[in-house]
Amino acid sequence: MREHMDPPPKTEKWIENTVGALCDPIIVWPGYEDCVPDKLREDITMFRLLDRMKDPGLELATWPEVCAYMMTFSLAHPPTRDFTEMYEYAFVQYMKMKGVPVPGGFLKFYREELSTLQEQELVRLRRWIYNKGHEVTKSRLKAAKKEAKENLQTESKDQQLQFF
Repeated sequence: MREHMDPPPKTEKWIENTVGALCDPIIVWPGYEDCVPDKLREDITMFRLLDRMKDPGLELATWPEVCAYMMTFSLAHPPTRDFTEMYEYAFVQYMKMKGVPVPGGFLKFYREELSTLQEQELVRLRRWIYNKGHEVTKSRLKAAKKEAKENLQTESKDQQLQFF
């Protein structure tokens, strides 16, 4: 009989990232969950999958995810200049991913470059959004496994044969 073998670490990470692309929640500012447009929600899932296929080890939120978070944050708080510039940059990156040409048109007024500090803050935000979504999914899976195990134990106790 063959013993159970765990998948290799790279495979396990790839599976985790793929499941996360489909199941991780969209991280937004608390109380503004319903403010994210449906099209942006669809793009988040699609671009998560595309990013994970390109680079399975990438542990950063996609540009649509960043835009969703920054949009909802700005509904709750007046944005600073740095925040506005980073939001504009994230929006331009998102539009580029969608194939909207940046030179000319409405995007010519948006920021295409950031200071080093802004870039670092944006990477930190992207990493935080990604990790937050994964944490929620992991805790949900852990709770579901625990519940399934408890249900299985309860069912097996009920189904035991009584000999005496």
